[in-house]
Amino acid sequence: MILYQGHLIGCFALFTPRTGNPYTPNDQAIIFKSFSIDSRHQKKGYALKALHSLSDIAREHYPMRNEIVLTVHHTNTPAIQLYKKAGFVDQGLRYAGEYGEELIFQLDLTVSK
Repeated sequence: MILYQGHLIGCFALFTPRTGNPYTPNDQAIIFKSFSIDSRHQKKGYALKALHSLSDIAREHYPMRNEIVLTVHHTNTPAIQLYKKAGFVDQGLRYAGEYGEELIFQLDLTVSK
């Protein structure tokens, strides 16, 4: 959950599949899913702040994991720019999603802040 002044303004999930990760061959990767900020709180910097906190959250709860991956639809330019600003890297990996091509972004957890 993403809270601001005690109110729920967004959410996301960190997922570690036991059956393998379809987005990367790295079996130590965490999947970042279902990221959403309430429309009343968008464009206020909360999404970027939440993304900047991901490394610390992942290191605390998944200390043996070394990477976070996410997918974003290739036409979602605002999200692509947000993920890049937050430090995620597009290394050219792609996934054939249900609604078209998905870009796979990666965040290296082994890099110090």
